[in-house]
Amino acid sequence: MLPNAARPAQTRTRQQCADAVLMVRPRAFGYNPETALTNTFQRPREHADGDAAALAGQEWAQLARALESEGITVCSAEDSALPVKPDAVFPNNWVSFHEDGTVVLYPLQSASRRFERRTEVIEAAASELGFKVSHLLDLSWFEGEGKYLEGTGSLVLDNVARVAYACLSPRTHPEVLREWTQALGYEAVTFRAADRTGVPLYHTNVLMCIGARAVIVGAETIARLSGCTDAVLAVPVPTIEKLGGGSVRCMLAEVFRSA
Repeated sequence: MLPNAARPAQTRTRQQCADAVLMVRPRAFGYNPETALTNTFQRPREHADGDAAALAGQEWAQLARALESEGITVCSAEDSALPVKPDAVFPNNWVSFHEDGTVVLYPLQSASRRFERRTEVIEAAASELGFKVSHLLDLSWFEGEGKYLEGTGSLVLDNVARVAYACLSPRTHPEVLREWTQALGYEAVTFRAADRTGVPLYHTNVLMCIGARAVIVGAETIARLSGCTDAVLAVPVPTIEKLGGGSVRCMLAEVFRSA
């Protein structure tokens, strides 16, 4: 069982980025028309879903090996066979792990994705990565009110300054965000963004990211990366990007382990 005690106070220097991640190996990956309603990056595939699942599995394994080669500890969790979960490869939308031992469960817009929230996945990450769960914040009840906040897809976090950036959209509701910031002790900065056709961008992390030494907002800043990072680790995941509408960041649920 996951504890639900009061969240302990933070007393040491905060980490901006984690040195460990949870990844869920895709078992039934494929195009999800339900999520495509608000994710304009998704594109249906002409070939059979079985081919897509196999390709996604290869891309997942390539990413996991690349991360481990750079010193990142990867907890590889297995997706369950049933119910079928085409988006299980994106765990960062339903769970986050924080330095003080808090685990957050998030409300997801797509009903088909709610089966991804599995206690055994959290327990596997905690056991394998040495993460000590002290508090469970379960926000999934907001789904009954039609209000959503999809993890670190909806939230781009400055963990040192304690600021949560959120692009408001059908998948990112200000009321759930307010509950999250009050519980975790962050300040919220909200804004709206749309693609060239005026459709709201479904997640904040498709246009913004915050690293230890660099902040990226939009494609025009990529040329500054070489002076701000030790290395740029580029791992292609074209099948996952095309059918799932998410990329590498969506596949990683950071696990902030206590020192």
